[in-house]
Amino acid sequence: MGCGRTDTGVHASQFFLHFDAEQELDPHAFVYRLNGVLNEDVAVKRCMPVSSEAHARYDAANRTYRYFLHSCKDPFLRETSLFMLRTPDFDAMNEAAQCMVGSHDFTSFARLHSDLKNHICEVRSAGWEQCGESQWYFEISANRFLRNMVRAVVGTLLEIGRGKEPISHMEIVMQGKDRGLAGASAPAHGLFLHAVQYPYIS
Repeated sequence: MGCGRTDTGVHASQFFLHFDAEQELDPHAFVYRLNGVLNEDVAVKRCMPVSSEAHARYDAANRTYRYFLHSCKDPFLRETSLFMLRTPDFDAMNEAAQCMVGSHDFTSFARLHSDLKNHICEVRSAGWEQCGESQWYFEISANRFLRNMVRAVVGTLLEIGRGKEPISHMEIVMQGKDRGLAGASAPAHGLFLHAVQYPYIS
């Protein structure tokens, strides 16, 4: 059982899963053997025993995603970062992102026809950071995320960053609870599940 689901094309820097073993395992030997049969896109870093009640998805206390973009053409970033010829206004996007912090209904950023009972998420932090001369990432942390939520948020922020919408547009989208008000989802390849935190794992 994995810690969550992601859209096709999204990456994960950190991902947890749990399984039930019929016998006691040597964690180091198990990781070595598992990596020997997994394809090259996946690497297991660590295996640890946990309570039989532990659940990779439902026990997660916090999740953090990062969305990467760059404004100087770089073929080595083609599959892991969104290329934008013109640099967006990060100050405007950061100001707009602050209205998401706290517990809010994120229906406007949810995939349509979802079977979820509610769309309330508690966002702990959200903002853009520069990580290179022409590279940035948007980082958002919350107790839970809706499917397609981060990509829809980034797409909406980029409309503000490119001057297509005012900063106040983000709050209008949030209050509207209508997916049609938000921007198009940003491409999947720039998004990473960056970190997942559990109360019993340091």
